[in-house]
Amino acid sequence: MILFSQIDDYYEELYKELDIPETYYEKANTSYTSFNSWLDRDDSTLKEFEPETFLQGSFKLGTVIKPIGENDSYDIDMVCKFNNLSKQTISQKDLKTLLGKEVESYAKSKSMVHEPKNGKRCWTLNYHDEAKFHMDILPCVDDSKKFIMQLEALEYAETTSYKEKAVAITDKRSKGYEVISNEWEISNPKGYYLWFQEKSKFIEKRYMLAEQFQMNAEELKEYKVKTPLQKTIQILKRHRDIMFQEKIEKRPSSIIISTLSAKAYRGGDNLRDVLKYIVENMARYIEEVDGQYKVLNPVNPIENFADKWNEDQTLKNHFDAWLKEVKRSLTPYNESIKIYGEEFKKKISEQLGISEKRSSELVSLKESTNSLVKFSNSIEHRQKTKWIMLDIEEVKIKALKSKQAFRLKSFVSGEILSKNTILRFEAQSENIKQYDVYWQITNTGYEAENSNCLRGDFYDGQIIEGKKVREESALYSGTHLAECYLVKENICYGKSEPFVVNITDRFTLDW
Repeated sequence: MILFSQIDDYYEELYKELDIPETYYEKANTSYTSFNSWLDRDDSTLKEFEPETFLQGSFKLGTVIKPIGENDSYDIDMVCKFNNLSKQTISQKDLKTLLGKEVESYAKSKSMVHEPKNGKRCWTLNYHDEAKFHMDILPCVDDSKKFIMQLEALEYAETTSYKEKAVAITDKRSKGYEVISNEWEISNPKGYYLWFQEKSKFIEKRYMLAEQFQMNAEELKEYKVKTPLQKTIQILKRHRDIMFQEKIEKRPSSIIISTLSAKAYRGGDNLRDVLKYIVENMARYIEEVDGQYKVLNPVNPIENFADKWNEDQTLKNHFDAWLKEVKRSLTPYNESIKIYGEEFKKKISEQLGISEKRSSELVSLKESTNSLVKFSNSIEHRQKTKWIMLDIEEVKIKALKSKQAFRLKSFVSGEILSKNTILRFEAQSENIKQYDVYWQITNTGYEAENSNCLRGDFYDGQIIEGKKVREESALYSGTHLAECYLVKENICYGKSEPFVVNITDRFTLDW
């Protein structure tokens, strides 16, 4: 039987399995920054119109998940607002064409494999790399004055936040698409993002963490700060994707899941409890007025996210069926406690599209890592860390071994090595150049103890071929640990898991 505390750990490990690699967040940010710089260059044809870009959608909200299919791509949604243009000076079609020229020039300058696509609302750039993502760029102009007037007429103005962020967006399906007209569709992506941050208590969490470790909040990249609300939405979106992978057109929309989850969220740090509360309460925020379903945009109550439900009742039925299945499979609190065992792992791995083998590996890995950390912490002569600890950078150790004149050969944590092996540990992290790297080497066993060489303190490393490494010799039989720390200005931004080196005086076949 699995304990509740182990289930909590299991949910956290499952969430990490669904989240995209940090390198993909960085790729998305690099692509966004690159295009933004292109529009801002000296010879840009758009510079006089003061283009302002910002991200929207799941990448911006921090709720993006890995796609199911190997050939599926990630969506990066960008808004391009022209601050020196208005609905009174340009048509939707001309605005889209204006942006399109720069999008096409950008794609050509980067030698992109695929030509940009002129979609219904956006221009799309398709990136040809291992990340498999495309970027949708939505042109728009300010529309806050008209929006506020509409809200006042409908008596919504006093209840709507961030109304000054509203914009008018292009849409080929609009009747006034080709002529200068006041009839543009209103959207408020920046307002929605600010509302979502407020509901998720993201800013408080970021500042609290930054204050605790005496650093500026801006130094914490947004994708490194995840709230339980964001994690819950990622789990719900993956459950939906698996359940509707054969009928994608019928699946509940991400914006409805995100909005209802945010409205239901009441805080809390335990992911299992947050997930349970949200799925039990999210349906309360679906209104039904005169036979019409309403899930209103919290920053644009003129927009009803459930419009399609009113056109097709089966969409609402599918949402209800999905929510019922989520309650049954992901939050089985009212079932027998026996479900919190191997059967639970099997069920949840099926529901989230994670192989049962991988599901078991996640629990085993968590338990193994916890045991190893407990072991290292129990070694009395292992010194306590001397820095403020802030775990925001992932750092791993790559280990290499050499024997006499043999070439370097990699080995894994826990592998048994013979005495007198030359060891080289390499610190690996995405932003490693920003930090000083310190190594903690801890020996155990009677040979090291008799030689007064148990160690356990901290050491500088070397730079070899541009890599930050630490070289050691395997002199004593026993189980030894190597750990590395990324440090800047007395703050440790990342620490590796203990790397185990087992040394024996017996003959081994490690070569």
